Amino acid sequence: MRADTLLSQGQIDQAITHYEELVRNKPDNVGGHHNLGGALIQAGRPQDALPPLRRALELQPDDSEVHNSLGVALIQMGQPQDALPPLRRALELKPDNPDAQNNLGWALIQTGQPQDALPPLRRALELQFDNPDAHNNFGVALIQTGQPQDAISPLRRALELQPDNPDVHHNLGLALIQTGRPQAALAPLRRALKLQPDYPDAHNNFGVALIQAGRPQDAISPLRRALELQPENPDAHYNLGVMYQNGLGTQPDAVEAAQWYRLAADQGLADAQFNLGEMYASGEGVQKDYAVAHMWVALAAVQASGEVAVTYRRALSGIEARMTSEQIAEAQRLAREWKPQTRP
Repeated sequence: MRADTLLSQGQIDQAITHYEELVRNKPDNVGGHHNLGGALIQAGRPQDALPPLRRALELQPDDSEVHNSLGVALIQMGQPQDALPPLRRALELKPDNPDAQNNLGWALIQTGQPQDALPPLRRALELQFDNPDAHNNFGVALIQTGQPQDAISPLRRALELQPDNPDVHHNLGLALIQTGRPQAALAPLRRALKLQPDYPDAHNNFGVALIQAGRPQDAISPLRRALELQPENPDAHYNLGVMYQNGLGTQPDAVEAAQWYRLAADQGLADAQFNLGEMYASGEGVQKDYAVAHMWVALAAVQASGEVAVTYRRALSGIEARMTSEQIAEAQRLAREWKPQTRP
């Protein structure tokens, strides 16, 4: 088919035109609707892919590949939660579909369920070991479940298969940072930025690696660049707060630190909320206010788990010991009414 040839040659727009003509002439052609949806996804138009994909499923409800493509479109639209049902249906129909296994894993990562993502990603690799996306996604899930050392091998394998993928270089750098090897992390992070200069998370983590490698004076520039590219990047706000609070690469400035922490805390970053709460409790860089301190530490504690949660709750108890019952009630009201916010 002419459209398939055009698509294989990278002429996506021309392929879309041919597929559209095909389904106009043959409105019950399942393959035509599916291929049109797939081409629209490749063209970065996932919203436009939904009607032909849904039409294909009306015509052939038990087509695993179409359910998988619908899931991909929803992921690309930023709706990973909505992608889970069609991806799970794809696997009910065809359990050994490696693409659906990989895409289900990625959707679970994006919905904050990295532990649940591990089994489908492992299965995707069992079915198709040379899938660079599955290796990368498996590495991301391992990082997010606190297993960065185990993430290094699949990420290196992903780079063997796809050496110019900036996301994989970035993820490898992040895994190396989290395993205490910031110096080794610099090379993959530099490579990520060479391949994609406007990559805010890579700039942020390059700054983190520089701090941990003993070069904090060089870290301010990439952290600020991350914020130029993504002004509401809570991690970059937080990292600048740490630098100014501790005098890393700059003169200590508690007022400046509190301002950076506030930007991250307002977006819901637990570490920033905790640090800002501690500053309000001690009056460091801000006017001492136990009710506000209690609010921020309580909000952080709700998100925490394990030893971190124990630390946060202990700090919260210490603040409460210095408060009146009226102040505690006010702090609880503030926490109930708090909502994440961003600034224009």
